[in-house]
Amino acid sequence: YNLYLLAHNVEVQSHLLQRLKNNDHFYSALYETHVAAWFILAGFELSLENEQDPTTTHCEFTAKAPSGACYSVEAKSRAPLKENFAIGNQLYKALKKNASYHRIVCIDMAIRQEYIDDQKAFIDEIVSKIRRKETTLKINGELAPPAYIFVTNIPYHLHLQDERAKRALLADGFKIEDFGYKRFPSLTAGYKARLKHADVHSVMGSFEKYTIPSTFDGELPEFSFGNAERRFILGVRHKLSDNVIGVLTNGLVSEADKKATLIFQTDGGNSAIYTAELSDAEIAAYKRHPETFFGKIAPVGSRCETAMEFFSFFYESMKDAPREKMLNWFAKSSDLMELEKLSTQELAYVYAERHTLAVIKDNPPPDVKLT
Repeated sequence: YNLYLLAHNVEVQSHLLQRLKNNDHFYSALYETHVAAWFILAGFELSLENEQDPTTTHCEFTAKAPSGACYSVEAKSRAPLKENFAIGNQLYKALKKNASYHRIVCIDMAIRQEYIDDQKAFIDEIVSKIRRKETTLKINGELAPPAYIFVTNIPYHLHLQDERAKRALLADGFKIEDFGYKRFPSLTAGYKARLKHADVHSVMGSFEKYTIPSTFDGELPEFSFGNAERRFILGVRHKLSDNVIGVLTNGLVSEADKKATLIFQTDGGNSAIYTAELSDAEIAAYKRHPETFFGKIAPVGSRCETAMEFFSFFYESMKDAPREKMLNWFAKSSDLMELEKLSTQELAYVYAERHTLAVIKDNPPPDVKLT
């Protein structure tokens, strides 16, 4: 699947195929294909380097984000079955490479699942190692340059008979103060940092959602393999039960009732609402990918489980509200005079922060569902 993505987005170099066919280089080459896949799925454009050019050192590839920013990406995989968390050698070799853009270094631990079952111990040790290297690691006599660090563990080859093996990702900033396992003075500061490093966060999201699809065109298998019928497609004209012709403009699914509420724009210019019973196969398709159930990507209700997810929800829901309305929300605040001095955007940040803190205090995030 990774080679498929490379072939359809940039190219598959013959040198990479040779390494994949070599027992001594297979795992490191495989890891490079994984890293490339995460960036491709996050919408980046890749430019591969000529790894056989002996005149200079270079990273694996350059990745251009949808934002237009470019990153030099290097992938390193440790020898498998080590029983420690050392990453110094891989970090040194990666940062020693010449890079034209912001660096992203990916290091795979290649350790068995049980060594990271204690997640806190794993995180604490890796982060402490990165912090120490920030002040001690030198390249050609100079302190090493900053970089985004992805420490991963993809242990499938170490658990060939175990379907419970899980991938892991720890992201941290090497000399990047506002990315990774850093303490922020407020939720607003953390959210601003996330926006600043949005490109890298999108790759993290791509890693989290990465899965090998069962259909070439990306269609849900429940529809492709005949278990369910693709009946409702946004933007498509449908003949409705009363012979009215309308274009589906929106749809909502109630899993509990096994029903879809459908909103159509009829040829007569009116809006019409219909309901439809859903089969078990259709419900299964919806649960698998609710965003694409109606044939196109569309937002659905989301579950907030972290303070930052709550903050983002509150901020996005009111960031475009008129300033006067925002100030009305703070009418009874003891610091109203100070709030009136803030910009409209900063007012939205304050609103999101205060509402998030109130919700988390009164309703633990795992028990709160927002739609």
